[in-house]
Order: sequence, then C-alpha cells, then structure tokens
Amino acid sequence: MVKIILIGLFSSLSLCVQSETLTDPTAPLNFQPAKVAKLSKAPLPQLQSIVVKAGEQQAIINNKSYQEGQRVGGYLVTKIKRDKVLLKYKNKVYTLTLYSESERFSY
Repeated sequence: MVKIILIGLFSSLSLCVQSETLTDPTAPLNFQPAKVAKLSKAPLPQLQSIVVKAGEQQAIINNKSYQEGQRVGGYLVTKIKRDKVLLKYKNKVYTLTLYSESERFSY
C-alpha cells in the first residue's frame, strides 16, 4: 500500500515538473511571452513654446495649448513663466524648459 502511495506521489511530481517545460504548440515561431511592465508615472510632457497673449500666459505642451490649473497627462500645470513651466505630479514638482542645459545661454 505504501509503495502505491509513493509511486502515485512521485508520478504526480514528475507530471508537475514536466508541465513547466511544455510549450504551446500553437504559438508562433520565436514567440516570447509578454513581460508584465511595472506601473510608472506618466511620461514627462514636452514643452514646445510659451505664448503671452493679452496678458495671459499659455504653454504649448505636446502640441496643445494649456493654462495654469489645467492637466496634461496626469500632471497639473502649476506655474507658467517666461522660460519654463512648472508641473506637479503626486506632490513632486517638475520643471519643463524650452531648451536643454547645453542649449541654454546666460543673459
């Protein structure tokens, strides 16, 4: 009786091990299963221009016009200045500038 139980136990273990190595025969050649991506914050928007029209400042971000208080892909536009835009996301402040560090010049 003990031999039958042990044989059943070992055969079920071997089936479990074999099932991990099996591949889907209907999957396309060179198929790689999708990896689960980590959730992350929304990508930082791109600032294209800052426009002052009738005393109001607008920022052109991702090819759309935004004013202070509006949301851009999860980010809140908190301040628009003449050379930068401040965005807030989950209590962190991000600065968008018109030029990269290498392109900026001092005045």
